[in-house]
Amino acid sequence: MVESIGQAPSSTMTPLWVSVEDRESDVFDYIKRSQSLGWHGLVRICHNRVITTAEVTKNNRKTYAHSLESMTYKTIVLRGRNGEPQRTVRLEVAWAPVTIHPPENSPYSKEENISGWCIRCWEAGVDDGLEWILLTTVKVQDADDALQQIDWYSCRWIIE
Repeated sequence: MVESIGQAPSSTMTPLWVSVEDRESDVFDYIKRSQSLGWHGLVRICHNRVITTAEVTKNNRKTYAHSLESMTYKTIVLRGRNGEPQRTVRLEVAWAPVTIHPPENSPYSKEENISGWCIRCWEAGVDDGLEWILLTTVKVQDADDALQQIDWYSCRWIIE
């Protein structure tokens, strides 16, 4: 929990403070709590929540992410699990700005929307291949920004 670490320093010389989380943190209030402490969030999505995009008034995140076309790619090495060897994977990468709405009928339903970006990376042409759909509050302006955040997310395995 970001609360146990505390408020991000407010100095303009301080680098970004980003909480990188897996699917268990795909909760609207977690991102809001992070923002209230001056943090950014980078979360792998789990729930198919409602979003607003530039093209569509309302959509759900997974459907929208799957509609994005590849804009660049990244090659990563995945550690082996359960006795399997490590493998090299080429991930297609796409991103777009989104607005996340608070869940209806919840204590957060009156909260303001969250502006962010959806980043999808996937192993093209592979059944049941690797896919990450990420939500970030750190601005994604170009391929370098998107690839940097994929790097941040891939480090979570080392940290956990």
